[in-house]
Amino acid sequence: MRRTYVLTKAGSKARTSRRSGLPAHYRQILGLIRSAIDADKIHPAMQPHSPQQVDGWLDELDTLGFSSLMQNASRSDQSVGERWRLAIQPLPPA
Repeated sequence: MRRTYVLTKAGSKARTSRRSGLPAHYRQILGLIRSAIDADKIHPAMQPHSPQQVDGWLDELDTLGFSSLMQNASRSDQSVGERWRLAIQPLPPA
């Protein structure tokens, strides 16, 4: 299944900040996420890194709140961070 990412406000700030402290590969990925983008379009731009390594970085960026997996992605495609955020949402009043 396709994993589609969007940039969060925090990710946008980190991308443009020279003092974000993020490693270069994180900043490169954030620079690629201008609008909703599929992971399979990020992989070729991140050569020579393996797709598995890039997917790990995407998950880390999601967990840190710099990117977000789009809501229309299937549950099996959601990152651990996204599943955790969904799991801890309060239940609506009965």
